[in-house]
Formats: sequence, C-alpha cells, structure tokens
Amino acid sequence: MSEQTPAVLRERLEERKRLNLGEGRALLEMLEQAQAEIEQLKAQLTATESDEATAPRACDNPPCYGCGQ
Repeated sequence: MSEQTPAVLRERLEERKRLNLGEGRALLEMLEQAQAEIEQLKAQLTATESDEATAPRACDNPPCYGCGQ
C-alpha cells in the first residue's frame, strides 16, 4: 500500500502543478505560433486580393488579344 501522508500528497500535488504548468506553457507557445501563422496568411490574402483588384480585367467581348477594349 502506498503512503498517503500529507507530505507525500503535497509533494504529488506540487509535481502535478509543475507538469500542468509545463503543458500550459507548451500549449500557449503553440497558440502563439498558430496566431502568427494566421496573421501571415491574412497578410498574404490581403496582398492577393489587392493584386487581383488592380490587375487588368479580361475583355468582355472576345476575341481580345490584350487590347484593353
């Protein structure tokens, strides 16, 4: 049978706290990395949308060979 003294229980509790804190830090780091990736993707999407908005439109009356009309 294992010891269940208050000192042993406190020690186990402290160990669990340390483990949980380490896991929490790892999860926070993963979240921060994911947020940075999301911001980077948003910036790329905004740049792509901006490029598409300023790109010359294709002619609505084919055949058109780049005349812009």
